[in-house]
Amino acid sequence: MDKKIPISKDGKNHEYNIETMLSVGGLQVVLLMNDGEVLENNVVALDEQGNLVWSIESILSFKYPEAYVALSKKDEHTISVISYSGVCFEIDVFEKAVVGKRITK
Repeated sequence: MDKKIPISKDGKNHEYNIETMLSVGGLQVVLLMNDGEVLENNVVALDEQGNLVWSIESILSFKYPEAYVALSKKDEHTISVISYSGVCFEIDVFEKAVVGKRITK
């Protein structure tokens, strides 16, 4: 996908490349990249007006930032994200909670 999206994070405006965008129950869940570079904490959810609803680090909190390489939709409430280290997390996008976890590598 060759689209860019502006997102305000940490009080600054950033422009990211969209790798994957999914519509999940009225939210747009986006996997961000930067010219092929995998970013840290690179999954966000936006409302219909493009406002940031949540960022992945508010749901999955680790000692060090994690990068995500794949995003897919399970149903109208749940997405799957695969971390760079090979862990697949299933996340309820409305509850902002992990509902499943498995190792992929």
